Amino acid sequence: MSGPSQLTTQAAYFDQLLEQVPEGIVLLDADDRVLRINAEFTRLFGYTPDEATGHLLNDLVRPEAPEDQPLPTTVRMPPTRSRVSFDAVCRARHGNLVHVSVLGAPIDVASADVKGLVIYRDITDRVRAERARQQAEEARVAEARRKSEVFFSEGQRLSHTGSWAYIVATNELVWSEEHCRLLGYDPATTRPTLDLFWQRVHPEDLPGMQQDFERAVQQKRGVDREFRVVLPDGTTKYLHGMDQAVVDETGRLIEFVGTTMDVSDRKQAEAALDAARAELARVTRTTTMGELAASIAHEVNQPLAAVVANANACHRWLAREVPDVQQARAAALRVIKDGKRAGDVIAGIRSLFKRSPMELGPVDLAQVIREVLDAIRPELVRQRILVRQSLAGDLPSVQGDAVQLQQVVLNLITNAIHAMSEAAGRARDLAIGVSRGDMNGAPVLLVTVRDTGIGFKPEQVGKLFEAFYTTKSDGMGMGLGISRSIIEALGGRLWATPNAGGGATFQFVLPVGSS
Repeated sequence: MSGPSQLTTQAAYFDQLLEQVPEGIVLLDADDRVLRINAEFTRLFGYTPDEATGHLLNDLVRPEAPEDQPLPTTVRMPPTRSRVSFDAVCRARHGNLVHVSVLGAPIDVASADVKGLVIYRDITDRVRAERARQQAEEARVAEARRKSEVFFSEGQRLSHTGSWAYIVATNELVWSEEHCRLLGYDPATTRPTLDLFWQRVHPEDLPGMQQDFERAVQQKRGVDREFRVVLPDGTTKYLHGMDQAVVDETGRLIEFVGTTMDVSDRKQAEAALDAARAELARVTRTTTMGELAASIAHEVNQPLAAVVANANACHRWLAREVPDVQQARAAALRVIKDGKRAGDVIAGIRSLFKRSPMELGPVDLAQVIREVLDAIRPELVRQRILVRQSLAGDLPSVQGDAVQLQQVVLNLITNAIHAMSEAAGRARDLAIGVSRGDMNGAPVLLVTVRDTGIGFKPEQVGKLFEAFYTTKSDGMGMGLGISRSIIEALGGRLWATPNAGGGATFQFVLPVGSS
């Protein structure tokens, strides 16, 4: 009969196919006991067919340790006899770990003893290759991060810029290495705290820094300011700090992040430049005065020499035994004439400091003040002077020369700076403003410059605007006289009053002109 022969042939073919597939195959009975395994299963796990047959598969092969996802601890077919699949690491009989992809499926054939099929695919090489790739990528990323950190650290070191972060909830500070070095701390041994930072801030800057910090936390905003630190060796550094607040979606303050830059070199350069400017101004004043003195001496010398000569002649005419009154009178008249000529020379020189032709036009006094403050701001910062501006809005213009009015405002502010620099132990406040006013029924603009300097005595008011009179230790006594001449030439008035609590107030008015 062909039936049994055909089944035998099919069984042989199935056996051959089972041995040829590249996966480990296990056939299970209804109790999950091994009915048969193939050669690949033996290679993977080390069990021969005789050793495996009749045993529970879960006793032979059990996942060793789940890795990337929760995995079943058994390959036993579930009660529903549904299909399962997962990746696992299994320990072979000879002790090696084998990475496999497992597929279990039920077989529902009533006339057969086989009720389940489990397939193990060896993915060890693939897993190892993937791990090697991941490790190589992690190494590449780590190396790139390391290089980035090195470049970042080196960039901070070269630019003398440190970075930091302050976590508000935990009161924790994080400093970069360069930030530690800027404050004179060892990055290897320093655990940053606010107290360590406050210890380095210059005593004169500390109250303002702490107030700024508290205000920043309350208002959830950053701070931008310059301050000084004092290192353990007594060195003073100028630092420029900038930071910004970080808030979450609910508006809660999370942290501050910022940078700190060493600007000591810039400050020293500015100080050297200021010193050079001051020296240049001194030399210029000295040169100007020397030239002025030489000019005065040259111009006045001739009429004075003539005065002396004619006076001597007059004396000789009168000293004769018979005085020649007529000749003496003529000599005296020449003395008068030469004396008047000398007076005219002096008047001509004085005119240089009084009224001179101006290029008149509409001038915005508020803008003049802003431009002068911008130009002199580095000196104001260096002298730690607080400027309070009061510039009324929508002001009319005045008729004048913008350059000369800038000179007037600059002179008044410079005088105030010098006066405050000589007043020790006193707050340095400069108030400057412009507002509408009235003079003799006509509209004017009133400019006020008030300082907290050394001031002057009430009896000195009448002398302040005289040429060569000054209350400064190194003053020339020329600026206020020239300033008053400029203001008066424009139809205005300039005056000064001492402040009751110290300091002085200078004011001038100018008539409002058509714009």
